[in-house]
Amino acid sequence: MEDHYRFGFEEDDEQAAPAPRPTAAPGVTGQDTMHTVTVAVDPDANVLSVSLAPDWRRRSDLRLLHRAVTEAANAATAAALAERIGERAPATPPTPADDLSPIRPADALRLLKAVTADVREYNRRTTETANRPQRAESRGGHVVATARRGRLIDVTLDHNWLNAARDTEITAELREALARVRTAPEDLHSPAVTELQTLLADQDALLRRVGLRP
Repeated sequence: MEDHYRFGFEEDDEQAAPAPRPTAAPGVTGQDTMHTVTVAVDPDANVLSVSLAPDWRRRSDLRLLHRAVTEAANAATAAALAERIGERAPATPPTPADDLSPIRPADALRLLKAVTADVREYNRRTTETANRPQRAESRGGHVVATARRGRLIDVTLDHNWLNAARDTEITAELREALARVRTAPEDLHSPAVTELQTLLADQDALLRRVGLRP
């Protein structure tokens, strides 16, 4: 008769594996003060997702959900912009240009005119955008988001729909509306400004190229 030994790791002795932890929202997140709404954005403050606390209906008045969404979205945008500024602070300055050929007055004037024109156009666009409220509606038509001067100022919700909709439906339409209304200020993209920054990265070389230093 064979002896049967048990070593304590047979299948019937295995304990149930612990439930996996919920995956953290991607990007930078912001919440309202009651922690009922969480908005996740990418480094450029574009909305990636919106989530609701499981018990948000019990903890919050449906009529005040729009305020919580607005607060969470603005908190996420502010956090993303602060992170971008923090990343840019220690950034490496532009690499000095390898070109050491003389800079003629006409070339310098051309560059300065191009920089001035690009900066003026950028200021015009950003001022125009800042002064004009932007509105965006979800495809379902139940959520409308309004932003001005880089901030979300209002979220309008269809309360009849809100009472009957599932949380997944609510967050999907919230994400659509918030993603469509741009709250982050655009960056200045200008080849002329980049060229000027490159020249200024090595001031000694610049002075030699313009003939002010041997």
